[in-house]
Amino acid sequence: MNRMNGLRKSVAAALALTVSGCAGSGIEGEFAPACIAHAGDRVSLAEGRFEWTRFTDEVKVDADGNRIEPFPGYPKSGSFASGKYSSLVFSADDGTPIDDYYLLEHRGRTYLLTYDQNEAVLDGDAMPACALVLAERE
Repeated sequence: MNRMNGLRKSVAAALALTVSGCAGSGIEGEFAPACIAHAGDRVSLAEGRFEWTRFTDEVKVDADGNRIEPFPGYPKSGSFASGKYSSLVFSADDGTPIDDYYLLEHRGRTYLLTYDQNEAVLDGDAMPACALVLAERE
């Protein structure tokens, strides 16, 4: 194992220890894009349950002028639990599969990242501009 790979795994393990109990210890709130977005996801977490919505400002209509639903199957809801390496495992009430997401603390904010986003940040890339971030509580 090379030195950078070992350091990366150590950082990942430390982050996992930091957030491993988040779902069980009551991480709650809404994750939304960290930028001004015209389309994207919002994920609300409360008491071990989630509500996942998608949004867009784009409106499509069919040949008869009827609005076409841009995200069939959304909103989704279900339960979530802590997984390995700071992941959140989502189980949709309707049984549809949802990829695991990863919690990451960065500059005092909590982000909810896809696997690819999480791996890139742990490899030293910058935080994605529109990553989902936990809204600050007032």
